[in-house]
Amino acid sequence: MASGKPFVTMMAQCFSGAFANLIYEGGDPEGPVALQTRCGFFATVETRPSVGCTPLVNEADYEDYSSSFFAGLSGRDRVGNPAPSADYDQDGQVTYAEAHAFTKWMRSPLTGRFPPRRHGSSGKPLTRRC
Repeated sequence: MASGKPFVTMMAQCFSGAFANLIYEGGDPEGPVALQTRCGFFATVETRPSVGCTPLVNEADYEDYSSSFFAGLSGRDRVGNPAPSADYDQDGQVTYAEAHAFTKWMRSPLTGRFPPRRHGSSGKPLTRRC
């Protein structure tokens, strides 16, 4: 991939944090940080399984990182129901940082299931930006 192109990844699988070293040249944490802009969102650390690694889980009940992250970006949960807006600065676009913040909110036992609903001032569908 061209070094001038930003790279963003979201990994939901078990032990996905093992890929976090992608920010370094050659994936080596002893080496320099890559010049290419790289950003990763990982469901778990390299030593732990992720949520949903069983066929017995009802998909509608998933409360995992990736489901919340993509709900924040899209405004829909994993089964298509509307989700609260993650457009916290109300500029009509959901950034990856806002989707991550939404995910942290969704998974926090102190804040409840959903953050307060906020609507963009334009009323237009939300778009993504880095």
